[in-house]
Amino acid sequence: MKNDLIFIVQKCICIDFLINAIISSNIYNHLNFLTDLKKENLKNIKIMCNLYKRTYNDELLIKDPTNIKLDKNIENNLNTILLYSLDILTKINILKRQSFQSYYKNIFKSLYDSYFNLISYINCFCPLSFNTYTNIENKYLNLDESNKFPIFFKILNTSINKLQYNNKINLIRDICIEAIALFFSYSITDDLIIDEYYEIFFENNPENKFYQFFFKLDVGSFKVRIYDKSLVVFYIYQTLKDTINISPPLNKDNSKLLVDMYLEEKFKDNFSNLLYDKNYINTLYYKNNIELYKFKYTYNNRDMTECLYISINANSNTIQEIQLV
Repeated sequence: MKNDLIFIVQKCICIDFLINAIISSNIYNHLNFLTDLKKENLKNIKIMCNLYKRTYNDELLIKDPTNIKLDKNIENNLNTILLYSLDILTKINILKRQSFQSYYKNIFKSLYDSYFNLISYINCFCPLSFNTYTNIENKYLNLDESNKFPIFFKILNTSINKLQYNNKINLIRDICIEAIALFFSYSITDDLIIDEYYEIFFENNPENKFYQFFFKLDVGSFKVRIYDKSLVVFYIYQTLKDTINISPPLNKDNSKLLVDMYLEEKFKDNFSNLLYDKNYINTLYYKNNIELYKFKYTYNNRDMTECLYISINANSNTIQEIQLV
């Protein structure tokens, strides 16, 4: 724990140095939260120094940051703060898991929440960009195409050239729009969008960070979730207006047949590797009437642990939800 505390404090000192530079630039003087983040960071430094002294009966010597180079592009300095904060969060999470005394657990939990919020604040304003630091991209953005999803949804990575983007949010937005076109056969253009927004989720772990994009159009609305690190879409949902309900509604066998036809169209030759789970049964009702049938598929590969869930609306004969778990 001793070296971890020293590491964390030194990173905090670097963050303070960068926040000071950003505040002094007056470029983001409208961002009141920067001053609050500075105060919070300094408070955390004092907490960790006191913890170090109490635990090891010694003073934690703080060194001035000498290896930080301020970037003329202030946005890149915000990116650096994000990266330092991720390093801190990783170390605190390790300490939190290793601590047995409630005193330490409570302190580390408080510190974890503090830097989790810091990351959330800055990331909402200035998400990590691709071309800031090449050596950091592979570590945090995971641009390697050889991820663990060999078939499921990796098809989305084929037509978008990531290197053309210098803003990660724009890239993620375009991937989500392409996902809608691919899986729901609806091409979205800016003039068709009535409303759109995105949210960021961490699921209590920055490693599981994902984005959720929402698009509202005249024809209906679409929701897409995509992992931050792998840029893999793992959830997509559509709600359509003015759908024509068939009568009688599809039964389960006919729904399964249509789902298979759909998957064969999307996955083509790889469809033969999708294994239907006959033991999985999930029927969703609305006002005592069957609305959705949900089916589960696995991939014919022992190394694959992911499952594909797909829901079809029994009344309108449309694929409504696809999820990779």
